[in-house]
Amino acid sequence: PDIDAGKLDMTAELTTEYGVNSVSIIQFIVGLEQAFNIEFDDSELALGLYYDMNDVVKAVAAKVS
Repeated sequence: PDIDAGKLDMTAELTTEYGVNSVSIIQFIVGLEQAFNIEFDDSELALGLYYDMNDVVKAVAAKVS
């Protein structure tokens, strides 16, 4: 789904508030991998690991540090 970054609520549930599903989270993570030159393991691609954008930010921060 297209999400306006300016209106993003970092604590809103990704699935219910933004319509993120298992396919879109993988697409999003692949984009993050390319943007930050990082790699997620297959086990880190599950939608259940990312309740909100704070979870996504933490996962990316752990990879880039």
